[in-house]
Amino acid sequence: MKKVLLVLTALLAFGAISAFADEALPEIAPVDEVALPPIDAPAADGQ
Repeated sequence: MKKVLLVLTALLAFGAISAFADEALPEIAPVDEVALPPIDAPAADGQ
C-alpha cells in the first residue's frame, strides 16, 4: 500500500512541477533568445 501512495505522490508532484515549469518557461525563454545571437555573431565573423 505504501508503494501505491508513493507512486501517486510522485505523479502529483510531477504534475505540479510540469505546471510550474509551463508558467515559468515563457519568462525565461525571451532571455535565452536574446542571449544566443551574441554567441552566434562571433562565430559568423570568424568564418
